[in-house]
Amino acid sequence: MEYVNVLDYDSLSLAYIGDAVWELELRKEFAKKHEKHHLFVTKVKKYVNAKFQSLVYLKIFDGLDDYEAAVSKRARNCVIKSYPKSCSPIEYRNATAFEALIGYYHLSKKENKICEIIQNYIIKGEE
Repeated sequence: MEYVNVLDYDSLSLAYIGDAVWELELRKEFAKKHEKHHLFVTKVKKYVNAKFQSLVYLKIFDGLDDYEAAVSKRARNCVIKSYPKSCSPIEYRNATAFEALIGYYHLSKKENKICEIIQNYIIKGEE
């Protein structure tokens, strides 16, 4: 397995990359269904938010290996000065950890892990 040295990236940078990758992967997934644009956008927004990401993070955390858990914990514990009103500070921290994990998966060429999360926590719920 190829590991990315996460020390080359600060936690918020990993989360920033992960946020972009997460939204892009969801857009690609829902675009395959050829739905009307407004339905597509609504579905993507449903899953690209701190509340949903926090829930998924809590569900997958116990299955992470030690390195993945360390990457996500480092992001969860970083200093965040402001939070959106749409979620609690804990949800936002968990979402940041989730996004950093997605960023790590992307940079270390583990897109299959991102696909597994999408399949297990989004696609099965949509069916």
